[in-house]
Amino acid sequence: MTEPAIVSPLSAVITLAIGYFFFYVVWQRHVVDVTRQQLFELRDQLFDIAADGRLSFESDSYKILRRVFNTGIRFAHQADWVHILTFYLVARRRKGAIFKSAMQIPHLVGQIEDEKTRAEVQHIITRMHLVLVWHVYRRSLVLIPLGFLVLLAAVFFTLSIKIFTRTPHRIEMLINARAVSAL
Repeated sequence: MTEPAIVSPLSAVITLAIGYFFFYVVWQRHVVDVTRQQLFELRDQLFDIAADGRLSFESDSYKILRRVFNTGIRFAHQADWVHILTFYLVARRRKGAIFKSAMQIPHLVGQIEDEKTRAEVQHIITRMHLVLVWHVYRRSLVLIPLGFLVLLAAVFFTLSIKIFTRTPHRIEMLINARAVSAL
């Protein structure tokens, strides 16, 4: 083989190896570390609420929510869309027992008596869910490009809705303007 014929495939292999190493080693570790840090901060906010006396350390709400945070922190390195899909399918086979225990969380939050504290805890839980969804998205070579396509489709859909909803109104205004000018 000639030198240029060897350089191009070799360059492609080296580039793919570097990309693989970056995505599956460096990037994955970074995403897991950032997610864990964000979950630690949210768990600390929950702790601060309890330390202020607004939520009892002994309440089921606090204990279960703290366990949820600890589980997210502990298993962040395993949280990807394949594991979540597999978990979902297994949970469905068990006739929803896992989903019933997950539905316990909104019930426990609803039992918090102080409305301001309840809203604050709900906000922490919502942020936890967003952190975990963002974590799963950033760890997937499938979801990242798919996310860009969905975003592009959403922008196109939004723009087309505006065009289609405004066009009849504009036509009506033109007809009205024409009718008024004819008087």
